[in-house]
Amino acid sequence: MELKVTADAQLDAEQATARTAHTAQPFFARAGSGYEPRAAAISGWSADMVSGPAVLGLLAHAIEGEYKQDEFFATRVTADLFRPVRMGRIDVRSRIIRWGNRIRLVEAELIQSDEAVARATVAFYRKSRNAAGAHWVDSRVPEPPSPAEHLGERLIGTSGENADWGPLPHGGPAWRTSDRKRIWTTGWSAIAGEATTPLVRAAMIADLTNLVTNMGTEGIGYINGDVTLALTRLPEGIELGLEADSHRACDGVAVGSATMFDRDGPLGICTVSAIENDRRTLQRPEEARALAGESRVQDISRLMTDPESLHDPATPWRIRRPAR
Repeated sequence: MELKVTADAQLDAEQATARTAHTAQPFFARAGSGYEPRAAAISGWSADMVSGPAVLGLLAHAIEGEYKQDEFFATRVTADLFRPVRMGRIDVRSRIIRWGNRIRLVEAELIQSDEAVARATVAFYRKSRNAAGAHWVDSRVPEPPSPAEHLGERLIGTSGENADWGPLPHGGPAWRTSDRKRIWTTGWSAIAGEATTPLVRAAMIADLTNLVTNMGTEGIGYINGDVTLALTRLPEGIELGLEADSHRACDGVAVGSATMFDRDGPLGICTVSAIENDRRTLQRPEEARALAGESRVQDISRLMTDPESLHDPATPWRIRRPAR
């Protein structure tokens, strides 16, 4: 009982910190050979679930920590999110799939209650020189915000080609559009007391591809079951952005892609496939109030920095649950 009270008090302290500063709170703390999710890891879909960025970060952290080699580059990270990862202890197990001279493939799983809940594979390619010849390159380059804009914010975004950057969530209609979305993140942290590597940072931000590609005029109506991050170089510094490239949907299935970029330009491509999740679409409050079975207030990006906002009636989004 005393241990539980201590853990609850620590979580409360983290929530208080998150409410007073937009600092990058770590998603996890080490717990022996495993990990315990902290307040910052709470998902916007459910207060009992770990967020996608946290899941991706932990998987990448586990693989890179055990299998990184200087002469190889982690070119691709693919994660399958096939069960909810709950806000409880998580263990990690990993294995080598292929250990070749030029390509090495490694897999890691997150384990809860002796059951795999998420899995990632990382492809390591041996570093070499670029192939000869000229190649087509998209001349369009995503533009990050000015370094002086919104200092201290860990997540900002913009919707539309000439729109201004602003902190997320956008409570008004500016973010709920059919325009191209962008996000910019600063200083995200995976494990308490440990430096977040560039690969882990890129993996965490890759999950937000679902946000920039599947956010529309009615909120986020799709939940992604996977994420793929393909990199040609690692990000520089603690800032990292995503810009939506495409969105396609048919028969309740959506796919989206986004370009990952930093202040030096594009560095990779992210893709997600997602399934219709309209029962839990993040909705405008005036629409949610008119629906039967309305749930408590919830906001996907505010919960990342302020988990206590789950119980705050001023939060500008509500989860839609249709009448049965």
